[in-house]
Amino acid sequence: MEHYSVQPITEREHLILEALRSMAPSIREIFANCATESDETKATTAHERGRAETPDSWRLRVHDMDMFCSAASRETLGEACIIPLSWRQLRDAVLDSE
Repeated sequence: MEHYSVQPITEREHLILEALRSMAPSIREIFANCATESDETKATTAHERGRAETPDSWRLRVHDMDMFCSAASRETLGEACIIPLSWRQLRDAVLDSE
């Protein structure tokens, strides 16, 4: 498993989009804690404040949401012929093949 939790936040987008461009055909999982900016998001990640490895993690979550919903991400997915799937779609495909 590769890990792209890089500071500053702006480096994450470049690294993740480059990883998407270089992926060989397969099934891969990209795990991100996407969220919109809100008082609730800030409050629910308050326990992470003060940890050197996750400073203001709510900002990271908002950034990831914006990044994965961006035109650049959609363009990269299209260029790389990547088809996003939900866990339900993957489960159904496996069950249908049995």
